[in-house]
Amino acid sequence: MRRLLSLLPSDVARVRGGGERCAFELDKWFRTLAPELDVVAVGASSDPGAHALPHGWLNAIGRGDTPPPVADSLSTRRVLGQLMRADLVVAHQWRTRATAASRLIRSVRPRMRVVALDHGGASGPGTKLDRWPLPPVDVAAVQSRFEQRVTPMRGRRTEMVRGGVATDIFSPPASDERGCDFLMVARFEPHKGQLLLLDALPDGARVRLMGPSASSHPEYRDSVLSRAAELGVEVAVDRPDAEIVRAYQGAKFTVQVPVRPSDPRAAPPELLGLTVLEAMACASVPVTADAGPGTEFVRDGETGLTYGAESVASLAEALRRAIELDPSERRRLAAAARAESERWSWEAAARAILVSFGVALRP
Repeated sequence: MRRLLSLLPSDVARVRGGGERCAFELDKWFRTLAPELDVVAVGASSDPGAHALPHGWLNAIGRGDTPPPVADSLSTRRVLGQLMRADLVVAHQWRTRATAASRLIRSVRPRMRVVALDHGGASGPGTKLDRWPLPPVDVAAVQSRFEQRVTPMRGRRTEMVRGGVATDIFSPPASDERGCDFLMVARFEPHKGQLLLLDALPDGARVRLMGPSASSHPEYRDSVLSRAAELGVEVAVDRPDAEIVRAYQGAKFTVQVPVRPSDPRAAPPELLGLTVLEAMACASVPVTADAGPGTEFVRDGETGLTYGAESVASLAEALRRAIELDPSERRRLAAAARAESERWSWEAAARAILVSFGVALRP
């Protein structure tokens, strides 16, 4: 029996965003679609009591005098041990020690095949290793055309796998009674743009912010919380998937406000836009920038509304347009958004990755 190894270097006790959901959802579908494979998933959690990995995942957190990097927390020794027994490898996060190890072992075990996905996370050691002349992976899997243009991954070939919606979790509500005008679900980081949204809100709008309490920029998170309190905006942190689904289902519009980092070497603010796709699956109309990966599924006046990227004035105008929409027009956009989201499922992404490995799939 061939062994498929998934490697997720993130410490899920300190970060749990789109990349982590991608890894968990793909692993679930690998097991469903290819029962003839021995699927092994390895992740990291520095606090498994409060932030456990999904059932079936091995916790291989690195140990030492100081905590390992948030995006690169796997024990290198344990990763190498797993790689020596793997036939197929799915490595998440490019600029990490785990992915570098996968590329290195691939060079001495040519029968092993490696697919890599990148979600923008990186560590100092992983970035240094990426400068080494390590061999490319077999497949660089990208989730958007935008990512294909900007990805640092080096693969013998590139495959578009999309993905983004867990169809068994995110779906429209039974009735269309929505008590929230604008919802934003994102980590509290400067590139997520919560402060820009708060500056652009129409008077009287019912607004909700959601995200994890952990942040690499706690001063920014605290600024958002303080500003939201001044405006009477509800903020919910560390909520389970079920509550996030209900939030999407109860929001007329879900907003994404990506902000480009000042460092040109930094990863783009979004490589896909997972929360937008999840919202669309729940028939919440997206409001997104007119640049970046969101344009591949949010088309102004067709599947959502767009605004000029990083312009508070343009965002404010888009929010005003949104709140003044006729209810029938909003429902039309919501139905189109829901239909578009069906093209971006994790099942389809898992199928594409397994096909790239030459795995025969269950019908």
